[in-house]
Parts: sequence; C-alpha cells; structure tokens
Amino acid sequence: MKKKILVHALLVVVALALTATSVFAELNVTETSTRTNGATTISWDFRFTDLEYTLGDTVTLIATWNVDEGAAEYVGFDFGSISFTPMSKKDPAVGEIVTLAVKNDDNSITIEFLFSELHLCPVRNSEVGNAHFVLYLDIDMDGDGVVDTVMGYGVNVRVEEPR
Repeated sequence: MKKKILVHALLVVVALALTATSVFAELNVTETSTRTNGATTISWDFRFTDLEYTLGDTVTLIATWNVDEGAAEYVGFDFGSISFTPMSKKDPAVGEIVTLAVKNDDNSITIEFLFSELHLCPVRNSEVGNAHFVLYLDIDMDGDGVVDTVMGYGVNVRVEEPR
C-alpha cells in the first residue's frame, strides 16, 4: 500500500513538472528607453532578446511602460506596421502574430507571435530574426491632466537560433 502511494505521488510530481514546462520562448528586456513629449515623460521596454530561440516556438512579448510625468493611456499596437527582418530575398525572417495585444491590469501589453523562417547569419553561425512593433499611447501634451495626443513608441525583438 505504501509503495502504491509513493508511485502515485511520483506520477503527480512528474505530471506537474510536464505541465509547468513552457513551450513559449523566454524574452529578456535588454533596453529601456525614455522620451518626453510635451508635459509627459514615458519610459518603456524598448528592446528584447532571446538567444536560444527554436524556430516555430511562440514568443510571449510583455511590453511595459511607466509615466514619469504627465498622463498616458494605452491606445493599441499598429498591427499594420509590424515588420519582421532581415528582409533578405534569399532567406528572409518571416513571422506572424498568434495572439493580438491584450492589455494587462498594470501598464503592460502581452502579444504572442512566432517566427516561421529565420535568416542565416554566417558570422554568428546562427539563424536570426527581428520583430518590430509600435506601441501607441494617448498622452497629455499640455500638462492639464487630460490625454489628448497619440504617440508611437517602438518595441523591437531579436531572436537567435543557434546552429
């Protein structure tokens, strides 16, 4: 009986470990930028990297921003301007959006995307791809506390798949 309980407990631990394993690529914030427009100063996550990417894995991007002065509200991402580079004719990086932007409770947005093709970089001996997004925030330009102007803030992701 004791052996049976131990086997069941071990199976539960293995099952939990398997479900906890993520199929999503891990992104690291590598650069935050700050820009002042009128009365509002915004700091946002600007550049992300994943140097252990596997082609076809879903990447979860969580872009955050802070208002140092003034006011800002989330407007959206311009999905028409999303680009994936390098745009080499021979072997371009190609990507697609899996889940459109979802506004979180804090000042952050979550987007899921993936690369279906990467560009061979012989110098680094890896496959590479870049994704370029624009985060739009409605900001307070004149300092009256009312948001009135939409501004775009660039967000860039670089992935590498080692060979």
